[in-house]
This record gives sequence, structure tokens and C-alpha cells, in this order.
Amino acid sequence: MTAIRPIYYSLFAVILILVSPLRVHANPPVIGVTEPVEEIDLAFPEVGVIASILVEEGQTVKKGDLLARLDARSHEARQKIAAMKAESTSAIRSAEAEMGLREERLEKLKGLGSGNTNPDELARASVDYETSLSRYELAVEESAQAKIELEQVTIEIERRTLRSPIDGVVTRILRDEAESVGGGETLVMSVVNLEQLDLIVHIETGIAEQMAKMGTVMVDRVGEEGGRFLAKASVMFVSPVVDASSGTRRVRLRLDNADGVHVSGVKYQVQLSAPPGLSMRGE
Repeated sequence: MTAIRPIYYSLFAVILILVSPLRVHANPPVIGVTEPVEEIDLAFPEVGVIASILVEEGQTVKKGDLLARLDARSHEARQKIAAMKAESTSAIRSAEAEMGLREERLEKLKGLGSGNTNPDELARASVDYETSLSRYELAVEESAQAKIELEQVTIEIERRTLRSPIDGVVTRILRDEAESVGGGETLVMSVVNLEQLDLIVHIETGIAEQMAKMGTVMVDRVGEEGGRFLAKASVMFVSPVVDASSGTRRVRLRLDNADGVHVSGVKYQVQLSAPPGLSMRGE
């Protein structure tokens, strides 16, 4: 019996030696949750009453599309007045014509010579010309000012409209028509870009550095029914800072989702080595 025990313990030690390296080098699953590349909450910069909401939840929009408007009737009336002033040239033409007559008369009096011209009459003609010149310059300045006023009120009206800053999908509408909003603090709706999704994961620093060199990795949707769902993800960013408590780095991966096969808010697992014989999405 004593001779068997050393052999038993030796075999047990060999098993520990063979198994322990697998435990040391086995990496736990690296899982992250997809999120939109861009998700923007929108609000009117001005205080007012919502006159119209022009989109619905789930609607696809393009950058610059009009989403909603505040009541801007008083601004639109001011815009019409400013436009009339900016487009009018009557004041400039009238002042220009008067200046031409005054200049012509002054030149005629100068051409008569000092012996044939009354000095007082020449002085009055000179003053009349300078006055008409000032009126012309004032008319030009007022026309330029009217154009600036038109631009200003147009900007004010634009600040009372809500446009999509990106190509995306309207995911939430938080306010109704005829509802008062309090400027930038009151959110009206959200638009997200789902054509690309980000996947944030925290990975052991050595593997993260290898991933950065590779440029792309494969990810697998967790809990996918009907088999594995592998997709290619681009390595967009590897944090230069290592988390001291876990020894990992923050890595941002990006999934191309132009065909809409991926869903935001879903768990994906990073495949550090792609299993053979599986179809790859995104190739």
C-alpha cells in the first residue's frame, strides 16, 4: 500500500501540470454591446410654441431635412418688410439722379471761369453737390443695412426650425404640436445613425495591441438563434491607457451596417480566432 501512494501522487502532480497552463492561458469571453456611431438629441435653441412636427418615429431622414418648426409668424412678417427694403433701389436711383444734376451744374459754373461766375453761386453749387453726394451714400448704406436686417431675421427664423444634422432615423419624438418649449434645455426628438455601429470592449493589453496591428477582427452575436452570426469589425481605437485593476485596454470596434443586418443594443463577442467553416457577415 505504501508503494502505491507515491505513484498516485506523482500521477496527480502530472495532471495538475498539464491542466494548469490551460487555465492560465484561457481568456474569458470578451463581450460588448453595440451602439450607434452617432446619436443626437435635438432641441430648439429658441423659446416658443411648436407649430408643426413634420416627421414620425422610425422615419429615415437625410442631413438638412426639416423635422419641426416653432411658430414664427411675427418673424416672417418682419422678413417680408426687410426683403422689400433690401430689394428696393428707388432711394439710390433718386439720390444718384440728383447728385448727377448737382455735379453737372457745378462743373458748368467752374467752366465759366472766375471772372464770369458769382463766387456765392459757385459756393452754393458746391454745397448742393456735396449734399447730394451725402444723400446718395446714405441711400447706399441704408440699402446695405436692409440686406443685413433681412439676413438677420432669416437667421432668426432658421433658429426656430429643427433640421436633421445627420443621415439617420428618428428614434424618439418627445414633444407635441402646440406645446411650449424652453429653448435648448427642452429635448424635442432624437436622431441616430445606424449605418455603422460601435462595439466597445475591454481586452487584455497584449491582445489589444495585436488587434490594433491586425486592423480588423471577427465578432459573433451572442445568443443568435439558428447558428453562429459572424461579422467583420474594424479596430477604430485602442486606448493607450491600461486599466490598472483589470490589466485591460478599452477598444472601440466598428461594424458596417449599411444593409441593416446588425441591431443597436445587442451583445457581441469578439472572436480572437475565427472558427473554420462558418459564414462571415460583412465580407
